[in-house]
Amino acid sequence: MSESFSAQEYKASHEHKSGRLFGLLNQEKLSVPELLEVLKQSTDQEHLFDGIGAADIPLEVHTRRVLGQFEKYLATSETLKNFDRGFLRLFLALHDLGKPKSIVEESPEKEHAYTWEQMSKILDDLSVEKDKKLLAQALLSDDPIGECFQGKISPKKAAENLQVMADMAGISPQDMLVLTTIYFQSDAGSYTEDSGGSKRLDHLFVFNPKEHLISFASEQATKMDEIKAEINNL
Repeated sequence: MSESFSAQEYKASHEHKSGRLFGLLNQEKLSVPELLEVLKQSTDQEHLFDGIGAADIPLEVHTRRVLGQFEKYLATSETLKNFDRGFLRLFLALHDLGKPKSIVEESPEKEHAYTWEQMSKILDDLSVEKDKKLLAQALLSDDPIGECFQGKISPKKAAENLQVMADMAGISPQDMLVLTTIYFQSDAGSYTEDSGGSKRLDHLFVFNPKEHLISFASEQATKMDEIKAEINNL
């Protein structure tokens, strides 16, 4: 009887923690530090955001900046109105969990696999729907916007890669472009003075904090237009 009661207690405690997390994720205005603390509690992982990420920035600092950019510029934007804001907040909070391990091992090619290993378990433990899991996996699988901006692939190839990602998630390539743009602007936008960091990727963006607007600089905006045109020609 005592074991059964303990199991019930654990289930009740877990449901309470996850309920608090989802309530927080769906708030109109989000406290980023509170979200990260509640995530640690919900997953019973006090050291969830420990370790060093890209550019020698602590993972928790980077994650706060990513979510900070999302909240400042994108969380209440018209672009997001047809998408699940709470899920995107959760995804962004977990998007780099595997980076510290890949850096320690000097295996950058394993970063996304390590991240997905941790993220998928957390999503399962939180009983996140299958379609949301597929979307998270698709978003992690590639970086067509970043690779196009760096000249590694053409806008046509970026559009083709977005189609592959869209097929993984079961959504349209147009919607996948919207979501990868939000992801890129939040993530890459955290490596800027605007986010509270150092000046690294500021040249990619135009920030208007007063109006809560983020857009791409001229060269990047042109490439985005080319990617959109190629998607429409698929």
